[in-house]
Formats: sequence, structure tokens, C-alpha cells
Amino acid sequence: MTAAAMRREADLWDLRACDCAADEHITGPRHARFLLGVHSGHGGACRPYQAALRVVRS
Repeated sequence: MTAAAMRREADLWDLRACDCAADEHITGPRHARFLLGVHSGHGGACRPYQAALRVVRS
């Protein structure tokens, strides 16, 4: 994947990652790490953070 394609992918993730109450469909480990960075510090009620944590830990 080229750097430009990776940036476009991250831009799409960023657009969808703003709602802590939304269920997030995680597309892979890179997406999970992205969500962990975006939602770190939001607490146990942040659903995207919890879902990403499960992906990274598995």
C-alpha cells in the first residue's frame, strides 16, 4: 500500500471515528491501533476503544 493510499484510508477512519457510542467495524490491526490512539483516555464507556482493544489483544 502506498503512502497516499494509507493516508486516504486514515482520513476515512478519522471521519467515522468521532462517536464514542457507535459500534465500529474494525477492518484490521492497523485500524484498531488507529482507534486506540483516537479514543485513548475516553474511559470504559467508549465502544470503539473497547472494540479496538479486543482486536489488539487477540
